[in-house]
Amino acid sequence: MALGGAESDGRADLTGRERFAAALGGDGVAFAPYVWERLPEFVHQPATDWWRDGTTARRLLVDAASLAGADAMVVDACGEALRVVAAGGPGIDVLDGFADTDEARSGFALVEVLVASAPFAVVARLPDLETLAGSLGGGEPEADEVAEDTLSDLARGFLEAGADALLVMSHDAAAVGAAAARVAGVAQYYRRPLLVVAAGSEAWVEGREDVEVGLLGDDGAWPSLSAGVVLTADVSTSWDAGRLAEVGRGAR
Repeated sequence: MALGGAESDGRADLTGRERFAAALGGDGVAFAPYVWERLPEFVHQPATDWWRDGTTARRLLVDAASLAGADAMVVDACGEALRVVAAGGPGIDVLDGFADTDEARSGFALVEVLVASAPFAVVARLPDLETLAGSLGGGEPEADEVAEDTLSDLARGFLEAGADALLVMSHDAAAVGAAAARVAGVAQYYRRPLLVVAAGSEAWVEGREDVEVGLLGDDGAWPSLSAGVVLTADVSTSWDAGRLAEVGRGAR
């Protein structure tokens, strides 16, 4: 189950990506931590704009995955791109063209690099519709409608880049539900799972009632799953590397 870990059932011979796929099929539990906002400091390798450099980002994420014994990693390059573009000022044209910006393309390119060379599955996080429209729409009446099309474009971009799964996560259950409904068809078309986390307490795979998804809280207590995927919030802001290693590897 864990990267480099010893297992008696033969799963240790699989890559993280293969273990993630197996867990979604009911064979074992896969761990997919979210370690992002302070990732460089978390693994003691300070860097700026690291997510734009595939080599640097891969190194940082592989180090974090190795610490955690992770089978998959959440990649929030879209959130980084959104913050950069939003800083330049909002507008309907900005929102409409976001998926074609250099920043969004840098996110797609990072996923391509990770899929090609990292030992773990890549779970690409998408913004919810409220965040997307609020950050780039400038309060225009048509922002909500344009955000729906842009979110679909982003989902397609990450799936075309090879992402193993998509993730929509928000403390607003209604916002996350709307976003999941919008991109569910895209994920289905590409035959990739869409993971959903609502209000920090509920998690599921859209359209897959047979798959369990658990959330690992700040207390480090593992959910009781016979098979499925265990996710976290962004632990880079509340844990250190030692804590991640202790929780990720110790409970299994």
